[in-house]
Amino acid sequence: MNYLSVENLSKSFTHRKLFSEISFGVDSDRRVGLIARNGAGKSTLLKCVSGILGADSGRVTFRKGIRVAALHQEPELDPDMTVYETVFRSGGPEVEAIGAYEEALETGDADIIQSALEEVERLGAWEHEVRVKQIITRLGISWFRSLNSELSGGQRKRVALARALIGKPDLLIMDEPTNHLDIAMIQWLEDYLVIEKPSILLVTHDRYFLDRVCNEIVELDKGRLFRFTGNYAYYLEKKAERDAMAMKAAERATVQLRTELEWMSRQPKARGTKSKFREDNVDVLIDVANSVTAERDVSISIAGRRLGGKVMRLKNVSKSLGGRDLIRDFSYDFQAGDRIGLIGANGAGKTTLLKLMTGNLKPDAGEIETGETVHLGYYRQEADPLDDNITLHEAIRQVSDWVDIGKGMKLSASQILELFLFPRDVHFNPLERFSGGEKRRVHLLRALMTNPNFLILDEPTNDLDIQTLNVLEDFLSGYPGCLVVVSHDRYLMDRICHKVFIMDGCGNVHGKVGNFTDAANEYGNLIWNRGAASTVTPSASALSTALSADSGAGEKGSGARAKKSKSGLTFREKKEFAELETEIETLEAAKVDLECQINDGSLDYQLLPEAALRLEESNRIIEEKTMRWMELAEKV
Repeated sequence: MNYLSVENLSKSFTHRKLFSEISFGVDSDRRVGLIARNGAGKSTLLKCVSGILGADSGRVTFRKGIRVAALHQEPELDPDMTVYETVFRSGGPEVEAIGAYEEALETGDADIIQSALEEVERLGAWEHEVRVKQIITRLGISWFRSLNSELSGGQRKRVALARALIGKPDLLIMDEPTNHLDIAMIQWLEDYLVIEKPSILLVTHDRYFLDRVCNEIVELDKGRLFRFTGNYAYYLEKKAERDAMAMKAAERATVQLRTELEWMSRQPKARGTKSKFREDNVDVLIDVANSVTAERDVSISIAGRRLGGKVMRLKNVSKSLGGRDLIRDFSYDFQAGDRIGLIGANGAGKTTLLKLMTGNLKPDAGEIETGETVHLGYYRQEADPLDDNITLHEAIRQVSDWVDIGKGMKLSASQILELFLFPRDVHFNPLERFSGGEKRRVHLLRALMTNPNFLILDEPTNDLDIQTLNVLEDFLSGYPGCLVVVSHDRYLMDRICHKVFIMDGCGNVHGKVGNFTDAANEYGNLIWNRGAASTVTPSASALSTALSADSGAGEKGSGARAKKSKSGLTFREKKEFAELETEIETLEAAKVDLECQINDGSLDYQLLPEAALRLEESNRIIEEKTMRWMELAEKV
């Protein structure tokens, strides 16, 4: 059964054509991964398909009656809406039925309650509520009263993802869904999509995610679509075969081209029809001979500055933020040749540790000593924007005109751009013409052009295409200096890291020699269960509060939102905070038992109103305690 049909779709901007007359479809049992280079139009294509952006020509058709949800790379959320409104009021009839049932409980009228209950059961909304709680908890969303305008980029992406999943769509369109998720969230999302089996049209740079979730790969290459019925591993196998055939064709064309050019050089200027045919054939041969040039693998390395015996030493370093220990008594002596991956849940302190190492933050205790020969290169997740009016070439030359690759050899700015897959004909285009992924590549190159011998990368793979990732991994694998990388990209961590640090959110940093898979085998509970002390609030309780909140709680621009306190918790508040978690869990369990009695029909009909009132009172108490918990949590 066909859910989506794209026919002869074309899109151009003033400076270039992205794609022309492409056609494909997504069937009900298909989970399609779309692969292309940065700037090829992946995000634009998804926007055209979902109706956010108009195509120049062509047609997009969805099957009637199906639910469609879209998650875009930069999700558009109403800045005046709260997270509660964004997530739950777009959750479909099941969430509305639960809300109606809770309103019925407030009336105490048995007939109204029974009618609302029957509607909830007809829609299977109890199961839906459990699923909603799972989604909210796993994505770490708890700030229901905050306005969307108050959220960080990562929080906005997670809210938009939750909104898309909660509606239980038949077809899910997603652009880089793993960006801003920690590794545990990504693993859960993989499991969820494999179990729920929605049809999917997906763009992602996460190769493990592609391999596990997708059963079809579509590659957009030079304006043409190539389809592979299988996962990412199957795609790699078949693409290698296709590239080998293309390479042989290019080699044959090169030999034939040489023959034709020699023939043409011997001919008189006046030529007949046959000569014109052979001349036209030369143009074809040139195209074939050049068709795979950009696809050939490149291997690059940068010599790097000399590192002395002392690189960087952290001695009993501790750092707390917001009253919470992120790093406690951590010591490590970095060495030349270290390639360390840093992982942990969102908020566990990864970026904080990087800021300590770069001197952007000072430790609360302990010492950080940096060797005199160390020259740091730091790629930040949220880099300062570049001037869109300068050219690509200028953006690189602002840092350096060349980079040393060893043995007395240097690469110019143009050469390094080409090696990182920027063709020469775009070097003097203004930055405004480049995609978000291409601009991230520019930021990364600027960090490399400083010729660092200690390289720190914070989520370098976000928004990069897979071809660029392969080049980056080749470069990092041969990097002679010291490397520390924070990434949710498990494939990259497996390929380049020799040691992994796992931050558990309690201040502890656990070290494991090996790559990501080795660390996951030993520290799986910390990685997959988000650590011993998760930074996420009890979202199931917060969800119950949100669902049972009165209408005024969700009003736009509500002044009832708790203001973040900078004072921290007193000793008494800390004790209250810890006790509230246990109390809420106990109340939630009792509430579930009561709901089961109401739902399974075991209660006498005459006792139903009394049970409904008890349930209402239970919700009220849970709401009060959860609101107090959230008030204290804002101070932590």
